[in-house]
Amino acid sequence: LVLASTVDAARTSAAAGNTSAIEAGDELMFREKGAWDATAVGAGPDASSSDLVPQVYEGGFKLWECAIDAIDYLQARHQEQLYGARVMDLGCGHAIPAIYALRRGATFVCCQDYNEQVLCRVTLPNFFHNELEGALDGSRARFFYGDWGSFASSFAHDLGKFDFIISADTVYNPQNYDKVIQCIDTFLAENGVAIIAAKSYYFGVGGSVDGFLAALEHNERLTGTVAAIAEDKNSNIRKIVIVERISDT
Repeated sequence: LVLASTVDAARTSAAAGNTSAIEAGDELMFREKGAWDATAVGAGPDASSSDLVPQVYEGGFKLWECAIDAIDYLQARHQEQLYGARVMDLGCGHAIPAIYALRRGATFVCCQDYNEQVLCRVTLPNFFHNELEGALDGSRARFFYGDWGSFASSFAHDLGKFDFIISADTVYNPQNYDKVIQCIDTFLAENGVAIIAAKSYYFGVGGSVDGFLAALEHNERLTGTVAAIAEDKNSNIRKIVIVERISDT
């Protein structure tokens, strides 16, 4: 599950421009460079026209708009708190929230995605594009791939707790709700905040913000609320859900 021996490949990919990149300044800029073929992760010949193939390819090559919503929310509400924080980017894909956090003074980020190829061909090259190669020695960033269901149980002791857990467009499938909740419950610090950026409803796959919040109600240690709504009249309504620990007092 732990990504290893990919830094040289990431450096080569970044140098060739084979990735998307962001620049984190006072304003964020995003630019796509080329398209990705989902068949590269073994998703089969029909995958190139699909955003995901469940349990094979979970959409990490695409830059999802909710990741940008997550950064907007961080910038507006938590920018100062990122300094010195430990941040997990769960279902990271391009890892733009993690990169933003590092550029804003986070001491450590954990990037996790379902597919190793996504980490090698998108996530790590983005770190090079944003001059964060120094974080790749393991002191400020670590990278993991695999299913969320085993991630929490396998690395709870190794990784410890996080001040922020950021997860964008990960509740598209109702089968993922409990896995995402398990990761939050395992890794969120006592006073930490999980930021779940998601579409109100995912047509075709059945996930929704309301469904995720309903599943969260079964956890006695966590509570969730909708903190922000983005509606541009041209696309699906998007929401920011904040998940925190329930106080004992």
